[in-house]
Amino acid sequence: MFSRIVVSKAQRASIRAELESQFPTVLSYIQFIISTYNQADILGKMFSCLSKWLEFGISIVKVESLFDYLFNSLNNETIFDDASNCIIVLFTSPDALKYPSIFSHLLPYVLQLELILDQSLMIGDKEKAEWITKLITQFGENLAQLIIQMAITPNQQSQTLAHRFCCLVMKCTDMKGQYPVEETCSELTFSFWYALQEEVTSIDDDDKRIILLELFRPYFERLIEVLISKGQLPDNESIFTSEDKETFRCYRVDITDTMMCMHNVLSNRAIEVLANHLLLAVEQNQSWQRQESIIQLVGAGSEYVPLDENQILPRIFSLLPKLNFCNSSIINATLMVLGQYSSWLGHHQETLQNCVHLCINALSNPELIQSASIALKELTMENRMYMSKYLNDIFPIIKNVLENVHVQPNDRIRCVAIIGYILSAYASKIVIDHLNILLAPEVNKLLAYLSETNVDQNTILRKQNICTTLSFISVLITTIGYCGDQSDVDDNDQQQKAAENISEIPEVCIGGASPRHLVDTLSLPLFTLSKLYIDCTSNWVQQCLNDPNFPTPSPKRHHREALIKALTSERTSRANFKDHINTFSSTCRGIEYSGTSSNRNHS
Repeated sequence: MFSRIVVSKAQRASIRAELESQFPTVLSYIQFIISTYNQADILGKMFSCLSKWLEFGISIVKVESLFDYLFNSLNNETIFDDASNCIIVLFTSPDALKYPSIFSHLLPYVLQLELILDQSLMIGDKEKAEWITKLITQFGENLAQLIIQMAITPNQQSQTLAHRFCCLVMKCTDMKGQYPVEETCSELTFSFWYALQEEVTSIDDDDKRIILLELFRPYFERLIEVLISKGQLPDNESIFTSEDKETFRCYRVDITDTMMCMHNVLSNRAIEVLANHLLLAVEQNQSWQRQESIIQLVGAGSEYVPLDENQILPRIFSLLPKLNFCNSSIINATLMVLGQYSSWLGHHQETLQNCVHLCINALSNPELIQSASIALKELTMENRMYMSKYLNDIFPIIKNVLENVHVQPNDRIRCVAIIGYILSAYASKIVIDHLNILLAPEVNKLLAYLSETNVDQNTILRKQNICTTLSFISVLITTIGYCGDQSDVDDNDQQQKAAENISEIPEVCIGGASPRHLVDTLSLPLFTLSKLYIDCTSNWVQQCLNDPNFPTPSPKRHHREALIKALTSERTSRANFKDHINTFSSTCRGIEYSGTSSNRNHS
């Protein structure tokens, strides 16, 4: 209410001061109500009143005397909801880091909530268990920095409290039962683990950060094991309603996001933990559901594992043929991982050659074509020259897929892109021979659609068919590009030609010479060269950017250094690289670019 009052700044300050001066009277009245009444409706209004004052900004110091009553009220069924709402407001107070000692005094109260949680689970009160989990997680999420400070303080009691709290949250994350049918608590805890890893990784002091990593590493590694278990598909999906299936799908997305946080904080150790669990799952012939869950989480680390990693990922990929492929879900998950690691596989072709045929064979299966086409599209896009040798294996299968009228349009488009990327490595004659086979039916379709004169024909469907066919032709031509004759040239000649031409690329692709709407497209040649010929590319671009007037005088030294860093970083994704190029290109034009990296979407 106070925030909605329309008054001047001076009047607002005056009103606030007057209200704050009256709070002792309000507090006395609240204490009077507590000692006099026990009717649920009256106490409910009292909690609501206290919540409003806390939201107004009354210091937590002034309500410390009510802590006992607030938390004891959670044992009273009639006022549980009102007390819970009030405590939530208390936990989100902006005073958290201003009065760390006060909030640290709250932690023992929070730890006592475990007793109520256990009682709720024992009697099957899912709603109350969810509320208690929410209270616990809310405290940790908003006070993750306090938890960290307590964990490294010399005070042994504070350290113990911090670790007990992390164990309590882990207990909630590892809640027994199938989500969301048997339990609904575990999902609430993911935000705490995100907040905790963010606090740990954001510490500027290297020594302090190393200490914190060692302190919390056991929790993060244990969390990975819990995520594997909680993310498993059920043995019998009939326990799910259609709504449950969608809820569980979103839950698995949240699990993947949480796993990405673990990759961020643990680096290669995260993928090593997954590799160990996968090896155990294979050796002990554990369920395909567990194996599939591990594979899903391996995929979450694709953006975090460096391209030169050669110890852990080869172990993981060597285990893929040994997985229990008795269900399409685990095959789909495996195919998606191959696509997600397409860049890494391009740098480890001895591993790639063992994975390609899994993707090719899956194209013929209607249950697998989506993930198989996504994976193959990524693999061929990232590794055109290497994948070109599979043309005779892939082309007949994709031709059959394209002739199948039941294949979804998006799957057809991806299959076309796969062939286009592969053909881009071949001589013109081979490209034309294959184009004659692929394009002739599509052109005939297009001519038939355009020549239809029947007014009774569904106009919307006709337009859709025309657009789909045009997309097919467009994608095929675009992916083939202008690289058709390069396979006739020796690799050394290719590198020499790349080196001769590369000095012109920065100005054309990212300088102020090209229209702004083409910068995204024109950044692709530079990105490709940086992946194929990193030494030549970095040397030439470095030489170009050493000239303060190249491409224009606008970019300063830090702009140029940021671009070089993005260009030479093996972990830079295409989306991130485009953002760097857009930023630099805008600087060349003397304007500011405000954009964000694209999400890792597959089309």
